Amino acid sequence: MESSENMTCQKKCCTDGARRAVKKVLCIILVVAVLVWIDANFNILSSSRANKQAHTRLQAVFLTNGQVYFGTLSRHGIGYWRLDNTHYLQVSKTPSLLSLETLDGPAPQETRTTLLKLSDDMHQPEGTIIIPATNILFWQNLQNSSPVAQAIISGK
Repeated sequence: MESSENMTCQKKCCTDGARRAVKKVLCIILVVAVLVWIDANFNILSSSRANKQAHTRLQAVFLTNGQVYFGTLSRHGIGYWRLDNTHYLQVSKTPSLLSLETLDGPAPQETRTTLLKLSDDMHQPEGTIIIPATNILFWQNLQNSSPVAQAIISGK
């Protein structure tokens, strides 16, 4: 009688051990699936790589409202980017000095584009802006030979 009870107990122990192993494997699979889903939805790994690449260069950041800012881009929490040493372009039109107003209409205007440092604005903000990721269309690394990059590097 004892041997049949021992056999039943051994079978039960083996069955419980197998169930525990299956539960552990399922739990690990579930955790991995959740982590993959989080990364797929929040782009944690890809934004980390982009952050490392972006932080070493100057970027042009194109926003959904048509504005373009220049500076050093880095990740700022989930869903936000930080642009340091921020600059922007200001386009102004002035009457051409070479031509006078004619009877046909106003004189042609010259377009002048100036690179301005954000911290030099009248209200003297810090040179950093925080941008929601949803407001960024795309960003591009600037070559060191770019006139914009040269002006930013030289501090003009």
